[in-house]
Amino acid sequence: MAEHTRTLGFRVAFALGLGTMIAAGIFSLSGTAVAVVGSSAVVSFVIAAVIAGITAASYSEFASIYSENGGGYLFSSRTFEDDRLLFAVGASLFMGYCATTAFYLATMGEWFHQFIIPHGIPIPHGAVAITTAVLLGYLNAQGTEESGTFQVIVTAAKVAVLLVFIGGAFAFQGPTEAVGTFAGEFKTNAGGIVSIAAVAFITFFGFSAIAASAGEIIDPRRVVPKAIGASILTVTILYIFVIVAMVNSPIPAAVVARQGETAMGKVAAAFLGSFGKWLIVAGAVFSMVSASNASILAASGIGSLMGRQGQAPRRFSRIHPEYGTPFWSVVTVTGTISTLILVFMSLFPAEGGLGLLHLGLDALTGFANLNLLAPLAVVNVALIVSRRRFPDMDRPLEVPLTPWVPIVGILANLALITNLPPRGIVIGLGVELALVGAYLAWGGAPDVEELTKEAVGRHQPVRTSGGESVNRSGVEATRGRESEETGPVEPRETEAVESEGVSDTEDRYRVLVPVARIERAPVHVELAAALANARARIRYCRSSTSRTSPTRRPTRWSKRTPRSAPTDSSSASNPRAWTPSTRSRGTSRATSASTSTRPPATTTRNSS
Repeated sequence: MAEHTRTLGFRVAFALGLGTMIAAGIFSLSGTAVAVVGSSAVVSFVIAAVIAGITAASYSEFASIYSENGGGYLFSSRTFEDDRLLFAVGASLFMGYCATTAFYLATMGEWFHQFIIPHGIPIPHGAVAITTAVLLGYLNAQGTEESGTFQVIVTAAKVAVLLVFIGGAFAFQGPTEAVGTFAGEFKTNAGGIVSIAAVAFITFFGFSAIAASAGEIIDPRRVVPKAIGASILTVTILYIFVIVAMVNSPIPAAVVARQGETAMGKVAAAFLGSFGKWLIVAGAVFSMVSASNASILAASGIGSLMGRQGQAPRRFSRIHPEYGTPFWSVVTVTGTISTLILVFMSLFPAEGGLGLLHLGLDALTGFANLNLLAPLAVVNVALIVSRRRFPDMDRPLEVPLTPWVPIVGILANLALITNLPPRGIVIGLGVELALVGAYLAWGGAPDVEELTKEAVGRHQPVRTSGGESVNRSGVEATRGRESEETGPVEPRETEAVESEGVSDTEDRYRVLVPVARIERAPVHVELAAALANARARIRYCRSSTSRTSPTRRPTRWSKRTPRSAPTDSSSASNPRAWTPSTRSRGTSRATSASTSTRPPATTTRNSS
C-alpha cells in the first residue's frame, strides 16, 4: 500500500497561513479600500481579522483533537451525522478554496497585463492565470515536501517586499508626517467599512489552509494552533502598515480608485521610482502564486477526505504510489480553478464577453467569500455541538467562553455574507444547490471505515500457539454464510477439524487478501474465509487418506463440481474431490484484510 507521510513542520505551516493571507487581498484590495473609506480601511481589516480569529479559535480546538487533512469538513464530519449537511460543507469549502485560488491567479493575470505584457500583444484575459494554475497543480501533484519548501521561499520574499514598500512610504513622507496624514483621513462611512471588511475577509482565510493541511504537518496538535495564531497576528500588523503607506500616497484618490487591483504598483512607483514599481509587481506575483499554492494544497486535502468518506469519487482518495500525494484530487482542483477563471474572467468578464452576463473579479470575490464564510459558520456550530455530544473528549486546546464565542463567530460570518457582491452570492448558491442535487442523485458511496468494519468486524481475536493475536474467522464466522465465489460453507468442516483434535490455540494460519478497491473488501474476505476452511478440510482429508490408502493419489475436481460429497466408491476415500479448485492470481497495493484458521502458515492473495 502506498503510504502517506507527514513532511511539513512549523516553518512550512506558518508559511502556508502567512502566504495565503499575504496575497491578492492586500495587493488588490488595499487601493480600493483606501479610495472608499480612507484610513478607516484599517478598521475594516481589523474587523475581518477579529472575525477570522474567532473562527480560527474553533479551528484550533478541533485541530488539537483531529490531526488529519480536511479542515472544516473534517471537523463537521466528526460532529454531525447528516450526510447532506456534511457534503454541503465539504463541497462549499472545496469550491471556496478553488475560487479563492482563481481570484488570486486572475488578479495576478491583471498585473501581468498592466505591468509586464506589452499592450500590443493580444493575450486573452485569463490565459496567464490558467497556465499558472496548471503549473501549480503539477507542482502539488509531485509532492507536498517540494511545494512546502517553495512556499517558505516565496512567502519570505513577499514579506520582504512589503517591508520595503512600507519603509519607502515612511521615508518619502517622514514618520511624523505619515502618521499625521493617516490620522486625518479616517471616515465614518459605516456601510463602506463593513462592506470592505466582508470583501477583505478573503485575505485572512489562510488560517484554514493550515488546518486543512493538518494531515501533512508533523505533530499537528501542537504545530497547527501555533501556526494559526502566529500567521493571523503577523499579517494583521503588516496590513495596518500597508494601509498607512497607501493613505500617504502622492497619487490622487481618484487615480487610486480607477487603478483598482493594480493601484499599489502606481503608489510604489511614486514612493520608490521605477525600482519600487517593479519590486511591488514582483512581490504581488510571488504573493499570489504562493497563496494559490497553499489553497491548492488545502483543497486537494478536502477532496481526498471526501473521497475516503464516500462523498466524492473514491479515486480522489487514492495516493499516488510514487509521489505520495492524492493525485486525482489535485487534478480535479486544478481543473476546477481553470474553469472558474475561464468563466469569470474570459467568457463573462466585467466588461464585454458573451451575452448580458458580466462577472469579473468583483463577482469572483463574492463567490469565493460565500463558499468560505458559510462553512465557517457551520464549524462554529460544530464546536458547540461537539462540546455537548462529547463532554469527556480530550481537548488539548479549548476555546474560552464557549458557546458565546462561537455564537459571535456565527453571527459575524452571516453578517459579512449579507455585504458581499450580489452576483457572487447568486452564482455561489446556484453552484452549491447543483452540487448537492448531484450528490443526492448519486447517493454517495460507503465510507472506507464502514467497509473495513464490514470486512473484518465479524472476526474475534484469538491466540496462536506463538502468542500472536489474529482474527478468528473461518469455520465459526462463515458457517452457513454464502459467498458468490464459493457457495455455502458446509458445517461438516467444523467436525473435521475438531475430530483431529486441534485446539483453538494451535497451528493457525492467516489468509491475506490485499484489496486495491476497499468497496470490494467484504466479498474478498468471505472468499478468504472459504479458502481457509477449504485448507482445513484438505489437511484433515490428507490425514484420513494416508490412514486408508497412503499410496493412492487423489483426483482433483473442477470448481464446477457440485458441493455435495461424492458417493461413488472411487471418490469415497477422497474427500478432496469436492473441494473448490479456484485460485486467485496477482497482487495489488492497498488496504488488506485477513482471516484465519487452524492449519500451518500460508498466504493467499487476491487481486481486486
